[in-house]
Parts: sequence; structure tokens; C-alpha cells
Amino acid sequence: GALLPTIRSRVLPLRLAPLSGAEVTEFLMEEMGLDTKTAERIAATARGAIGRALRSAPSDGKPGSLERQRQRGRELLLAALSSSAVPRMAAAHQQAPAGGRGEFSDELDALGEWLRDLLAVASGAAEVVGDPDSRALLQRAGEEHDIGALEAAAALEKVSGAHELAQGNVNPQ
Repeated sequence: GALLPTIRSRVLPLRLAPLSGAEVTEFLMEEMGLDTKTAERIAATARGAIGRALRSAPSDGKPGSLERQRQRGRELLLAALSSSAVPRMAAAHQQAPAGGRGEFSDELDALGEWLRDLLAVASGAAEVVGDPDSRALLQRAGEEHDIGALEAAAALEKVSGAHELAQGNVNPQ
């Protein structure tokens, strides 16, 4: 991440267990002043990490950066599932022709999270989906498009390949 490789090579990683959803919710309510419903929704997608929760939390009346990425990932998923080529082409043309390592990689990460959730739903494990509000959407998408676990896993693998290409500075369009 954020540390230079020369520094990272000299430090020992310290892995911490994820916090419970209740702990993240409590933190968001106490430290950020969020209402219970908003704090619980953010905590559900934070995967036990305060940093992820903070990046999802609204600021100045706008969604947090991670929440915006999650919304973009949802848009990409819906475009990919469209029976028309128009939404897919529109999604491709929204990407800047440069900068694959930055924002585009983040959007692919968000799309990957949606696909992991779709894989969970297709596998019969909808209860592990972090955002309970998205479960119905994912269930409906899986049924309408006949997406099983293998198809969701294949899509996730393609997104992973696209992410690797983006790191090599390929044109995101």
C-alpha cells in the first residue's frame, strides 16, 4: 500500500482480526456521529475494518470515497448484465483513456466485490453478503440471467485479469 517498498521491506506486518459489525457500528456512531441505520449499513460492508468504514462514511453530505466506488461497481455490474450492448458501451466510454492504475483499478475492485457477493448468492450463501440491501438485487440478477456459481466465478476471474492489465497501464476503455 501506502508505504514505500524500501520502508515496507524493513518492517514486520502486524495482522489484526477484523472487528465485529457491532464494534464498527459503535465507533461510527460515537466518533462520526452517524445515526444507527447509516452506521449499521456502513459497518455491514466494512468487513470489520475501521479504515474501510471511514472511507465509506458520508462527508459534507456526500457519500464517502469507498461508497462512491461501490456505487460505480454496481453500475458496472448492471451494465454487464444488460441484454443490450448500449449500457456496456456507455460504461466503457465513461472510462478515461488513461489512468488505469488509479480510479479504474478501484472501480474494478468494487466490481469484484459485487461479483463475490453474486457468487455467494449463487452458491446459496446469501447471508454472507455484507450489504443486506443488495441481496435482493443479486438474487434477481442471478435468476434473470441464469447465473450460477461457476458463471459468477468466471466473471470474477475476468475482472481479476482486467485488474492486472490495468496495473500494467492498459487503456481502460
